[in-house]
Amino acid sequence: DPAKVADEYVHARYKPQGMQDSIEVTIEQATVTKATKKSNNKVARFFEVDDAAVYDITLRVKFEQIESGGRLVYGKVFNARRTMTISEHASVGERERLEVEGLRTMFNQLDQAIYRTLMQEMRLTY
Repeated sequence: DPAKVADEYVHARYKPQGMQDSIEVTIEQATVTKATKKSNNKVARFFEVDDAAVYDITLRVKFEQIESGGRLVYGKVFNARRTMTISEHASVGERERLEVEGLRTMFNQLDQAIYRTLMQEMRLTY
């Protein structure tokens, strides 16, 4: 379940400490869709070979800083999206390597955006 994976990632990665306010994190969207992309090569298309799996991954996470009295101090939604195309000829190991590499890149970009917001806009220490 993509939402469960995203939720576990966010809550393992971001734990506010040493402040009166709280940070609420909501996974608004976490989806993975898979489609098949036909080969650009006419001969390969005729023989129905050389297709590729296309994975479209979307993650939308909302961070909110809430004062101890319950007032919303700051909120921001982060969007991460990654499209990965993997040849049908890729081995299971190669396919897994490409999938993990794509997810790692997406989460690294998301981390950088969240970090900038926490430090610059929310003025929190990390």
